[in-house]
Amino acid sequence: MIWIPNQLVGAPLGTSVSLECHTESSPRAISFWKFNDNDNMVVSSDRFETSEKYHSEYKLDTKLTIKNLKPEDFGSYRCISKNSLGETDGTIMLYELDNDDDAEEEEEEAENDSDVDEEVEEDEDELLWSESESHFTDELDNEEDESESVDADREEERRRNRRRKANKRKQRQQRRKDSWFQGEAIKQCSNLCVVCIIR
Repeated sequence: MIWIPNQLVGAPLGTSVSLECHTESSPRAISFWKFNDNDNMVVSSDRFETSEKYHSEYKLDTKLTIKNLKPEDFGSYRCISKNSLGETDGTIMLYELDNDDDAEEEEEEAENDSDVDEEVEEDEDELLWSESESHFTDELDNEEDESESVDADREEERRRNRRRKANKRKQRQQRRKDSWFQGEAIKQCSNLCVVCIIR
């Protein structure tokens, strides 16, 4: 039997990520990885590292660690467990986490802050030149009130930007999940729900 803790894993380019697969079988099985239905096994190298940990005669944890992720590394990874009686497998989809949208939202937030600062400066100039010297004290009081109001508006705009950022991130992840599960649902059900009777 194979159990996959996380069927969908995301990571940004240039980072490292680990894919995990748990196997239970009798007789004792061997486990290995394949990428995108390729017939060749994923072997250890400078960027790919496979490791195994036996918890008993029948229980095995297999891990594939990929370092310095590149665009060609994203795709479907199959964990295959095989012994003298047969084999079974489980699939993990590795997708790219895109930080470009987050950077654009941060730039937008900075632009909004800059616009608010410019409005404050314009209000200050108008305040100083529109009133006479006899009302200068009142003008300063009004300026403080307006500054407090602008600060509150700025904070509210930041909260809105953070909410938009969080919603966009959730939508991107949900689209990736929906797209992958539509094509893999039947296969995943077969891999994860069918117990390989290798006793």
